[in-house]
Amino acid sequence: MGRGGDVIAAALSPPPETLRILDPRPYSVAIAGLMADHKLSLAAAELLAVALEHEATIYLAEANIGRKWDQILDGTGVTLVAYSWDELTSS
Repeated sequence: MGRGGDVIAAALSPPPETLRILDPRPYSVAIAGLMADHKLSLAAAELLAVALEHEATIYLAEANIGRKWDQILDGTGVTLVAYSWDELTSS
């Protein structure tokens, strides 16, 4: 399996030590603030609020990265990694 296949396999069956289920409810105030301050969608604000709390890396397809992400993440310690579907599926 090529690099793309390895990434897809890891995403579909992540090792237990890296899989974390997060409940966004404790972050409701932060989520609302991010939505208001940056005009983010609920999904984007949830993703960002939890990433900020856990100092996580955000992986998004290039097509899902808006113009604001770099500005929003500047100075937060959260890293944004872009990938393309073609990159994942090429062997």
